[in-house]
Amino acid sequence: MIEELLLFAKRCIACMLVMMHLTKAIPVSSNHLAFVGTFASHVGISWCFTTKGMKLGRSQSSVMHSEPSKQSSLLMGKHFWIKNPLQRSNSMNVRNILRPYEGAQTRSLTRRSMQVEESTPSQLGSKKYQVDSAELLPMHEKLRYGVLPNGLRYCIFPNKKPAGRFYVNLEVHAGSVDEEEEQQGIAHFVEHGLFLGTERFKSQKAMKKLLRRLGMAYNADANAFTDFRSTVYTLSAPTKGRAETMHSAAGLFGDSGVSTAPREDLAEDEFAGDDEVSEIEGLQATTDDNTQLVLELLHQMAFKALLKQEDIDKERGAILSELKDRNSISQRAAMEFYRFNHNDTVLPRRFPIGKEEQVKRFSSEDLRRFYKRHYYPANMCLYVAGDVDPADFEKKIQAVFGKEQAAPADGSAGVEPVEEDRKVEPVLWPRRGAKIVHHDLIESLDPAPAIIRTSPGVNVVSVPAAQPPSKEHGSSNKFHVLSHSLITDFSVSFCAKGNLQTFATLSDMRESVLDSLVGMILEFRVNERRLRSNDPIFNGIGWTYSSSARDGCSMNSFSISSQPRHWKAALEIGLQEAARMAEHGVTEAELSQAVTTLVNHFAQQATLKNSLESSVWMRRIMECVQAGDQVMNAEKKFEILAEISSRLTPKELSVRARELFNAVTSYVTNDQCKAFICMPDNSPDMQDFSHDLFLTIVERGLKDPNPPESLQVPERLLDESHLNELVDQMKPAIVSRRVDEEGGTGVVVLKLSNGIRVAYRTNDSRPKEFRVRISAAGGRVLEDEQRQGQAVAASALWVNGGCGGYAAEVVSRFASMWGLSYDAACNSEELHFDMLVQATVDGALERAMGLVWMFLQRPNLDQKALERFKIRVRRASQSLDKSVERKTSKLFLDMMISPEHAWRLQELRPEIADSLDVEDVRAILFKQIATENLEMVVSGDFDPQELEKALVRYMGTLHREQEKPFLDEMQEKLRLKFKGGSMKANAEHLVDDTERSYTIMGFPAVNRWGYLRDVDAGLSLDFRDGAALSLVPPTLPNGRPYCKSMHISRSLSVACDVISNRLFEEIRERRGLVYGISFRWRPYRLIPGGYCTIDFMPKADMIEESIAAVRECFHRLVTEGFSMDEFEAAKSPLVTKVKETEKQNVFWVQLMEDLGNPLSPKSIGCIQDVSDHYDALTKEQVEEVVRCCLGHGMEHMVIATGTSGPQEQTQAGKEAIERG
Repeated sequence: MIEELLLFAKRCIACMLVMMHLTKAIPVSSNHLAFVGTFASHVGISWCFTTKGMKLGRSQSSVMHSEPSKQSSLLMGKHFWIKNPLQRSNSMNVRNILRPYEGAQTRSLTRRSMQVEESTPSQLGSKKYQVDSAELLPMHEKLRYGVLPNGLRYCIFPNKKPAGRFYVNLEVHAGSVDEEEEQQGIAHFVEHGLFLGTERFKSQKAMKKLLRRLGMAYNADANAFTDFRSTVYTLSAPTKGRAETMHSAAGLFGDSGVSTAPREDLAEDEFAGDDEVSEIEGLQATTDDNTQLVLELLHQMAFKALLKQEDIDKERGAILSELKDRNSISQRAAMEFYRFNHNDTVLPRRFPIGKEEQVKRFSSEDLRRFYKRHYYPANMCLYVAGDVDPADFEKKIQAVFGKEQAAPADGSAGVEPVEEDRKVEPVLWPRRGAKIVHHDLIESLDPAPAIIRTSPGVNVVSVPAAQPPSKEHGSSNKFHVLSHSLITDFSVSFCAKGNLQTFATLSDMRESVLDSLVGMILEFRVNERRLRSNDPIFNGIGWTYSSSARDGCSMNSFSISSQPRHWKAALEIGLQEAARMAEHGVTEAELSQAVTTLVNHFAQQATLKNSLESSVWMRRIMECVQAGDQVMNAEKKFEILAEISSRLTPKELSVRARELFNAVTSYVTNDQCKAFICMPDNSPDMQDFSHDLFLTIVERGLKDPNPPESLQVPERLLDESHLNELVDQMKPAIVSRRVDEEGGTGVVVLKLSNGIRVAYRTNDSRPKEFRVRISAAGGRVLEDEQRQGQAVAASALWVNGGCGGYAAEVVSRFASMWGLSYDAACNSEELHFDMLVQATVDGALERAMGLVWMFLQRPNLDQKALERFKIRVRRASQSLDKSVERKTSKLFLDMMISPEHAWRLQELRPEIADSLDVEDVRAILFKQIATENLEMVVSGDFDPQELEKALVRYMGTLHREQEKPFLDEMQEKLRLKFKGGSMKANAEHLVDDTERSYTIMGFPAVNRWGYLRDVDAGLSLDFRDGAALSLVPPTLPNGRPYCKSMHISRSLSVACDVISNRLFEEIRERRGLVYGISFRWRPYRLIPGGYCTIDFMPKADMIEESIAAVRECFHRLVTEGFSMDEFEAAKSPLVTKVKETEKQNVFWVQLMEDLGNPLSPKSIGCIQDVSDHYDALTKEQVEEVVRCCLGHGMEHMVIATGTSGPQEQTQAGKEAIERG
């Protein structure tokens, strides 16, 4: 269990980092992606990524993300003209690529205003912008935009998903780079301060009251974040009246920098008798137009914040906790990466989180000074997306914000509004926000676009280059090594940075297509090399080329990672791939396969144009405006992209590949490329590492690369003639069929003649897309102590060894080309195979079902895939002792679970994995995927008749019998034995240069159905179907049947949020004992049991005090209950989340799973009226469930604590814990 959760979490983090950020102390940026690539490769992910309009993400199908776009009269045809970037006058063939940024430790700022030349603008372009209007990409026709006379910009995008709701974001072009030397962290502090009271809403509780009247969650729907160049405030509300439920916008932007989650520690009765509340109530009574109220609230925050000293002092602790909470090895490595690669800029001197010693002494006057200097209309942009009338909203913006003066309130000079800017679309708006000067930019790859201008009066921040962070291992301005005991693998990123780029013109788009195809083909090659080997040598090889308005530059990076023992060979292999791309380019077959993948993906994006939520449009429009990219209609983008792709030749793509990879291939002689290296400290495998040896291997890897070989991929993998024979022989059919019409779900449940059970539901929320899940009871419960790891290995080999006689690399490439993403996973109870199908191409359903058939009937379980699995296990084990969280988690499970079963939840040990052989793995896989043990669920946009026809043809012709009665074996093995009782222990201290503590408290709990049974441990709870509970209702308020089977699960879901909120407010916010804390219930679906955990990061000198406080708080909540305010604060967002996810295919896949599983009590009634069931829950019902299901927790509480820090503190820290 822990192994699965940690691996999944790592991969999710790696993918999220590529799109977002590594830590909240460092905003997302193109330059940061080079470091992110290193992190991703540590968890076995290869990647290629471009952010010049088209983006490549990691997945089986090389998923890319398109920007929203706009229709126009641009004609596509034989006269369609695209400027050829390969013929630019600045000689593209000598582009040496961008130069990496470098870190700095001192500051000497110079500020000046940028002037622009005068010219007469036009609607689409002018000489002033030096761009031909005929070449400008077409803007989305729904986007309404403008600039007020005082300089405030706005963009409004009408969208009815969800209906009756809108999102408003206010971007202030003031971030951490605008801070002076003694102001580091003040931009973030001001962001917090704006939620503490304004002239009209005089306190935090008054603002909270208004938000609740608007149906908004204080933390979820009102949030903010600060990054290098801007601070953004995000609000979301129903358009009229009070929302029935609250829609959460949390996380949409809060991960891009340092985010604020306002304090939520005020009880409802604290509002009684407050004058400012009466004012809010009166205002609410006069209008039900929430759009006006939200704009007025934003106006108050932007221009009328009080920033009182007592409020600032109260909030200071929360900010200091954020700073402490984020001091991990990954954050420190990322900051070091910035210091090295950006030492010619202000960026590494101005991380948004700031400096602790300065944050401790900021006064309200300090905050007001920054606020008055930077918060003014001409330094702001307002974004609106949602179910609104654009013309009406535009008038309200003018009425609310138009009255403010353009200049800063402190009388200083600021950004100057330019009348001409009011006549052009956003892609032509001059840049606002500080201009970050990069002294080491390389002009030769992609020149600065003529379309990029800077507004008059913006800060121009320039600093002299700093010395490299250290001289270790020969570190210099070109070469830097970071070694640390907590780093487990070797990695290197060759980086070069250049001019900021845009996605605004036809030539931009053409170049972006070229770059995306180059990256995709490199990913193809790396993945092919990995799948063909039993030991790929490298963990990951990846390339990124991206542009970041936040960092003010573009970054081209090539990264390689490996285990320390393979660092030389991996470095050589990775550079061979770079040299192969630069010297030999691409083949005709590779180009054809990559174009098919690219075009099919954007065809899918075009079908989703009317299916995107307003929150998605908000994020995309902001990204486009900030970067100077065009906001486009997805259909028009696809039309142009298809035209461009159809005319490309291998020669053109090869020329571009040479340009892009020239930096790394000329590293030895070219000072425009830098190398940033991470490696473990004192590793015996790295003892011979030196700069000279590194250069020798680089030269060897770049020498005489072999030309690429084309991988042949058929259009169809499955032999349909063979399938026809099976149909004739087996006569497959549907033997039972029922439809849930009365329950309103529309779910169809089938059983095929070979015993396979199927449930499906049509859902067009995402057109031309559907999800498939194959489930098989089994998983790790089928293992025993002598055969550990077989089920885990089986899931890995299943999808990584190929199928149907085709090699894994052929199957992977086929899936990428035709929009099929697949994966498999094994948990303690079941084996899963998941597939996401993009169905814009004819034959998508048949291709998907054919691939499923081959994986189930003819999987290739080869030795190479098993050896790769063993290597991954060894890597995971090597990093176990480097993580205080993982060590503590292992200790916790060892203490709570009986030794007979504890190993099922633990990470697989290398010696166990090494003992596995293919035949053992094959046996346990085939036992699980016997046809009578298979269940299939499908949700999405498809024709039901075509699906049923395909189910009969493909799933109905599967045949694999079970060797013996499988249900009896499963019934016997579905057990989890606990030790029982209360106990406490400490994990071995982890030596690190930073103090950290981690504690897990937990106890055995009921499973999803309310059942816990372990006689030996004295644990027996049975509340299935509401048994022994007095408050379970017979019906819903609307008269529909109430599902008693799910009462425990739904009540505990609400209770988890109630408990987490109470712990956070009391233990972290009020008492300041921990940096972060949460409560989780981890129930099994088939096993009679589960467990609950409270995990938190106590402050190093408050470990025992925090444990005692958590125990007391939890006990009080279980025995005394909670307030109605706490209950509503937890239930309302949960109801909203359920209502929102009811539209998603992944939601219905999970709901339908187990409907046909004879080992599960789930019935069709369990998935009917889901949101109504959550909405019907009362405080008293949830309190009853908490008392009955969690009341035994104190008696069986297990507590595990881990610590890290300098070695000299090891014994002292240990004694401090033991004294407790």
